[in-house]
Amino acid sequence: MKTNLLKSVVLVASLLGALGSASAETLHARIPFGFSAGGQAMPAGDYSIRTIPNVPYVLLFENETTKMQAIVFVRSGMSAPTKPATPLMFTSGAGET
Repeated sequence: MKTNLLKSVVLVASLLGALGSASAETLHARIPFGFSAGGQAMPAGDYSIRTIPNVPYVLLFENETTKMQAIVFVRSGMSAPTKPATPLMFTSGAGET
């Protein structure tokens, strides 16, 4: 449970940096582990992650295969990152990358 929560927090924080200046764009990500978003269990897979127009600080996660969706409310820091987001790397508890 703590592992999924930590992974979700890292994922959302990284996505905020990527989506901060591109509110109308959709981010595509392959998430290689099951995670929890908005209190809903989401399976591993390919996701589109986007903001909802005219609704600040809300992300919509959609599994591209199952079309399962989750809405996530996020908080941003006081200042936006000044450099571009770096690629994410996920490591499972079994050491898989």
